[in-house]
Amino acid sequence: MYIDKCHTISVTWDTSEQFWAVTWHDITGTALDTAEFYETKEEDMAKAYHDSDRCHHLIIQKRAA
Repeated sequence: MYIDKCHTISVTWDTSEQFWAVTWHDITGTALDTAEFYETKEEDMAKAYHDSDRCHHLIIQKRAA
């Protein structure tokens, strides 16, 4: 999937899938496409996307112990 711009990018732990999910949202909070799932927390990728001025907000969730 390729999304050029979004309002918010989020990295969250998906308890049902047991993977990290990266999701892009529009200004209303609606997901722009399905989430991408990763075994590792893709924090650096999300930060790079945010730092390139391609989205306004970045949400990075901590995984509960």
